Amino acid sequence: MDITKLKQLREETGVSFSLCKKALEDSKNNIEQAKKLLTKWGAEKIVDKMDRSTSQGALFSYVHHDKKVAVLLELLCETDFV
Repeated sequence: MDITKLKQLREETGVSFSLCKKALEDSKNNIEQAKKLLTKWGAEKIVDKMDRSTSQGALFSYVHHDKKVAVLLELLCETDFV
C-alpha cells in the first residue's frame, strides 16, 4: 500500500480513509481505477437509498425583522428521532 497515493486519493475525493484504502487495494494502487471504483460504490449506495421513505421531519420558517428576507425550509428524514 502506497501511503502517498492513499493520501492523494483521500484529498482529491474527500471519501473516508477506509474506503480509499479498499479502493486502492482493489485497483492495485491505480488512482484512476480507484476513483472509478469509489464512484461506482457511491452510485450503488444511492440506488439503495432511493427506495427509502423520508416521511418524518419538520417545517421551519424565518422572516427577517425588515420583512425583506424570508425562508421556508422543509427538513425530511427517515426516522422521527433525528
